[in-house]
Amino acid sequence: MVKSKNSLLLRAITSVLLTIGFYGLALAIAGGLLFLVYAQFVIFETVNSRLTLFAIVGAVVIIWAILPRIDRFIPPGPQLTPSEFPLLFREIKAVADLTQQEMPRDVYLIPDVNAFVAERGGMMGIGRRRVMGIGLGLLKLLNISELKSVLAHEFGHYYGGDTALGPWIYRTRTAIIRTAVNVGHQSSLLQAPFVWYAKMFLRITNAISRQQEFSADRLSATIVGKQAATSSLTKIHRYSSAFGAFWQQEYLPVVNNGFRPSLLNGFDRFLETQNVTQKVESSYQQVLSQEKADPYDTHPSLKERLAALESLPQGEEMNDQPALSLVQDPEDLEGRILMSIAIDKEKIKTLKPLQWEDLTEIVYLPMWEKNAQSFAGALTGMTIGNLPEHAKKFPVLFLQIAANGWKLPPNVKPKDVPPQVQLQICSNVVGCALISTLRKQGWGVKTGLGEEVTLEEDGQIVKPFQVFIELATGKLTKEDWETTCTELGIYALNLASNQLPSQ
Repeated sequence: MVKSKNSLLLRAITSVLLTIGFYGLALAIAGGLLFLVYAQFVIFETVNSRLTLFAIVGAVVIIWAILPRIDRFIPPGPQLTPSEFPLLFREIKAVADLTQQEMPRDVYLIPDVNAFVAERGGMMGIGRRRVMGIGLGLLKLLNISELKSVLAHEFGHYYGGDTALGPWIYRTRTAIIRTAVNVGHQSSLLQAPFVWYAKMFLRITNAISRQQEFSADRLSATIVGKQAATSSLTKIHRYSSAFGAFWQQEYLPVVNNGFRPSLLNGFDRFLETQNVTQKVESSYQQVLSQEKADPYDTHPSLKERLAALESLPQGEEMNDQPALSLVQDPEDLEGRILMSIAIDKEKIKTLKPLQWEDLTEIVYLPMWEKNAQSFAGALTGMTIGNLPEHAKKFPVLFLQIAANGWKLPPNVKPKDVPPQVQLQICSNVVGCALISTLRKQGWGVKTGLGEEVTLEEDGQIVKPFQVFIELATGKLTKEDWETTCTELGIYALNLASNQLPSQ
């Protein structure tokens, strides 16, 4: 306990000194600029209008950038309450008692394989309140012991005073970056000292953050045991990116098309796909191979964290009961998350139920057909056989697609879109046209969660969303593609003659 208090005191002193240092630097530079204006008028009795304007604008920009902002907390998901989820809050309360910490005032459900704690609200930490976020993916993947380990880790940040220091570090970091960016618009010379201080600040505070993670891990393993701490860490690092990919690339597109399949059941199916399994394992091994964290990382590497836990006690016997058993209706949680992120709440209420096995027929095929028809005008004169010619000049095709109604972000012009994004958009449109065209010739479409889309006919396979990219990058040669098209009898098929099926 004494060691913890000493560590907290050292972190607090370091954070305060770094904060004072930044504001001292900013005020000194702003004061120096204003003194230049004063010196011209009073001491030298001569005025350089350009220098005066530069100094005044620079000082105003700096002072405006460093002014403290009110922390307006936006809930990251639906709020959970003890009355609705007594079993879950029983576990949270048990861990809070073991760590001798107060319960967070608000607990939120988030679409993630992770958890967090923070003290939010107020200004510069004054008037803040404790909040906690628990990932739905976390409840799905962990057992109860592993969940307790994660909760103990998060309460460890309260225990170590990390969340009390967090507002100071976060707001100072934000102010430094805001100042460096704003000043950089005026002068790279004025920007230089803030860039230097930002790098120093990040290296020092992120080193502190990494030590905080080690301390929270140690507390978690001490309370729940090394076995649960190691297992939960491993699962989070193995599956968090997979859940993010499923959420963004598979689930939300289906929701945006008016349907609501089971989120958790879909994630199970997603993880069972061979393609996804291989990517998950490859990504995990890459994470595990990182020996040390980068000086600018906020967390230690997984290898460092697992090694630090080795000497700690094995802990209590694992409770293998799924953490999801702590909530009565997981499907209700899925609905709450959707409602919390939706701009149009009424649309969520009208979503149609959908089984994942019906996804291709009910959602994807109509969507691809619609896209093929919408951008048929951009594909005028394009046949399957002459795709190589268009792939080599894909920026021209992209401009035609944009002119035919492809929606770009606000204030983004077609010429501002990076080449790789242009190529991907072209590939998407061409892929939809290939599916629409070849389906009319009797080809079948095969796909699934996390799987590539393939067109198949008599043992022949075409990957519609890969062909254009491979032709543009040279992975697939013009000669090989033309030979394939000739052998399959699809060379002369027109990609611009797509129509939606009659209703």
